Amino acid sequence: MPRSLRIQLLLLAIFSTLAVYAEVRAQPSPDVELDPVKCWTYSLGDMVGERLSADDTLIYFGTEGGRVDALTIAGKKVWSSEFGGAVTSNLESTEAELFVVTSSILSETGQIKDGTLRSVTKPTGLTTWTVPVGDAERYFLRSYKGSVIVVTSNGVIYSVDAKTGSMRWRREISKGFAAAPYFSGTAVFIAGLERQVFKIKMETGEIEAMTRTAYGVTALGETWLGGQITGDERGNLTSIDRDSGKANWRFKTGGAIAGISTRGSNLLVISNDNFVYLIESRNGEVIWKKRFSGRVAYSVGLQKSYVATHSIDQNVVLLTETAKGRGAGQIRLPWDEKLTDHPIYSGDSLLMITDKALYAYSTNGCSRARQAV
Repeated sequence: MPRSLRIQLLLLAIFSTLAVYAEVRAQPSPDVELDPVKCWTYSLGDMVGERLSADDTLIYFGTEGGRVDALTIAGKKVWSSEFGGAVTSNLESTEAELFVVTSSILSETGQIKDGTLRSVTKPTGLTTWTVPVGDAERYFLRSYKGSVIVVTSNGVIYSVDAKTGSMRWRREISKGFAAAPYFSGTAVFIAGLERQVFKIKMETGEIEAMTRTAYGVTALGETWLGGQITGDERGNLTSIDRDSGKANWRFKTGGAIAGISTRGSNLLVISNDNFVYLIESRNGEVIWKKRFSGRVAYSVGLQKSYVATHSIDQNVVLLTETAKGRGAGQIRLPWDEKLTDHPIYSGDSLLMITDKALYAYSTNGCSRARQAV
């Protein structure tokens, strides 16, 4: 081989190596790995976990058979109350009380009937009053200015005095509700089966605003400036101006919108196209989107910088960096367990309930107050 050709080939190899090195250096840095630590596990025994909630002092969960339990933040049992039937609402706590709806189950058909709103003392789990709230498959509770707002899936909303259980107001809005309500500062957004979205004042029950939608609504949310966000069965995400009621922007995903939550000034959106999106609430631009191996069931904020996401039929909770959508770690559940309610980030712990156990994880290490003893 001529000497000049050998020199040319050597120079080409050197330049190729440098180019590859420069390309590698230009790649984004590897995913930032978190190392979640399991602080404690609380076994549910033969019961199946169904609902999960927490406040600054206690953790609450509901199981089949209409039972509600309270734990300390270190996972130690405080009390357990058997109400019978089924827990059919979220668990809403105030400074002194815990509110929950339980319903009867007809043994012949399995039909859920006779919803009862209960006020339970937080220290003891004893019932202080009950009030009937009609027949519905699901109830959604929110405390507001001394009242408990009850939104039922059959289209009725109640406001109940939190101290006495007396009815403050009742309003029938629709034949039924198409999606979970979204509770704002002073109002609740509700999607009717007739393709209408209502904004209801929680203090009086008055309709503050109403908008019509082209398709069935599957999720509701709100921008950090108070604008309405609607997700529908066709995968459309729409921002509605709070003053004019007109659309500010629209963004289309590849599947029905399954969930909307706020992360700072942005929107965290779950779509049944197996993607989670972070959307700029001001203009609808995509900051990032991340595909998951299955349909996403839950995606919640973890601290200020991360998101915890769980897919249906998966036993892994994946952690994602909020700013750029990069993977940041994972929490692997036992192979034979599945999440049964949204994970909750409370204090410095990520709380998760499965059909068999309750778990507390932390990315900052387990403080002595949260360690099981």
